[in-house]
Amino acid sequence: VAFNAYSDKHGLYQANRFLSYMHQLFEWALLDERMAMNPAHGIKKFSERQRDRVLTADEIGRFLEAVGKEPDPYRQFYRLALLTGVRRGELMAMRWRDLDMEERTWRIEDTKNKRPHVVSLTEGMLLELGSLAKINDFVFASRRSAKPISGFSKSFDRVRKNAGLSDIRVHDLRRTFGSI
Repeated sequence: VAFNAYSDKHGLYQANRFLSYMHQLFEWALLDERMAMNPAHGIKKFSERQRDRVLTADEIGRFLEAVGKEPDPYRQFYRLALLTGVRRGELMAMRWRDLDMEERTWRIEDTKNKRPHVVSLTEGMLLELGSLAKINDFVFASRRSAKPISGFSKSFDRVRKNAGLSDIRVHDLRRTFGSI
């Protein structure tokens, strides 16, 4: 009952993540003999449907037009997300030292699969990167700290609204890149 209430408030996917974390926490408590049973055991997760959203050519045009209205560095971030197909976290973590402009490569050390990955940089990508100010070590730098930018929710909500694409997510750009 509480799990269903949680899903009503936070959504099915978030509820499943929460259940997984709680199950792991209770398993640890069992191993440490702090509990006699795992109360999360036997609770069934909600079924999840894998997204397969890919932007059409028309939608890519509308998306890029909306992105063009965003301030630096969000504008370049979204363009590079679409042009490279890398994960949002990988793009956010991009550092100037990871780029070799002469060789036209970007070496990503910290990847989801734990293996370094090299991305070839096209002329368009180099133009986007060249238009960014070097504020700190991060390419997509925060002006307030020595960290990468944040505030994607507000920015991406504006882009979705201006493009008339209410159902897209940042990860859909990766999927779109993979389909082209």
